[in-house]
Amino acid sequence: MIKIKFKLICLLCIIMLNNLVISANCNGLKNFYWGEPISEIQRTYNLSDIRYSIDKNTVVYNVDLVEPFYNNMKEWDYDLYFCNQKLYGIKVDYSTYENLSYNEFINVISKDLGNPSFNNGIECIWKNEESTYIFKDYGGIYRLFIFSTQLLKEHKRISRDINYKLSSSSSVKTGEQSYINLSLKYPLVYLKNNEVQNKINTDIANYVYKFKNEYDNGDFINGRMRYDIKYEDEDYISIILSFYKYTGGVHGFIHGKAIVYSKKTGEVIPLENFVKINSADDLNNIFISIYSEDMFLLKKHSIIKRVSKDYYLGGDGYIYLMYQPYELAGFGYGLTNVEISDKIMDYFNRKNK
Repeated sequence: MIKIKFKLICLLCIIMLNNLVISANCNGLKNFYWGEPISEIQRTYNLSDIRYSIDKNTVVYNVDLVEPFYNNMKEWDYDLYFCNQKLYGIKVDYSTYENLSYNEFINVISKDLGNPSFNNGIECIWKNEESTYIFKDYGGIYRLFIFSTQLLKEHKRISRDINYKLSSSSSVKTGEQSYINLSLKYPLVYLKNNEVQNKINTDIANYVYKFKNEYDNGDFINGRMRYDIKYEDEDYISIILSFYKYTGGVHGFIHGKAIVYSKKTGEVIPLENFVKINSADDLNNIFISIYSEDMFLLKKHSIIKRVSKDYYLGGDGYIYLMYQPYELAGFGYGLTNVEISDKIMDYFNRKNK
């Protein structure tokens, strides 16, 4: 009898350890499980603010939670991701105001999950067979994503970005400067060719110095600079620089700059080197998918008024034209993106040659 009880206790311990990545320090989420039908969750939780993501089968709901995921870390918004009516992801937003620093957050999460597989000072990724965790510093907020590793395959754009970063041999590091009301995090690119390396880093430094000068001149109350490496191969490195300024009022403003550098010459590669788009009519006359900053497919097709010269490489032959907040959608959708597939690029290049 004692042996049976001991085996049962061991079995329970194994089950608890396997579920640790879902339930550790998150009393309000431990009742969820990957693949849980949306109908079951709706019996307990109030779901609202539906947003389509990728296609009609993948949706995101805002959810009201009483208990926090991590205690004393100023959580203020939660989203649940469903694919084919089954739970595959959770998003938690944290305030950065008088909260833990990025590194302090990483240390707290690492106590549960171990050392991350990827950490560039702005974004951190943990991945195992069951769950994939992504913690990211967006400047104004911290954001924690938790995805089912298996079901994440349905969300190709996010999984592609994660797999790229986990497999990347990029030597991009994060430079950092901090002042009373200004936080700067920017990419430092390291290449075998020092001349090309210096050319790229000098161009990036010009954006840093310009933003810092605006701060010194009192052009805004507080601000943050962040970046994201969207893609890199032997020939190109694709970077987004984002600048947040608060000048008063309800919220601040974000401006983004998307840049593609040649790793052979250090030059900035113009959009026309990949795709020739004569006018906004080219984009409006065919079906174009428009995504929010978090790669949610916007439900309404906006009229595109200009061909953005800010673009980034998405891998698999895709290019994304980047637009500023309010150009194609409301402020809450962030820097929106127009997807240009390899087939559409082929059409434009034949049409506009």
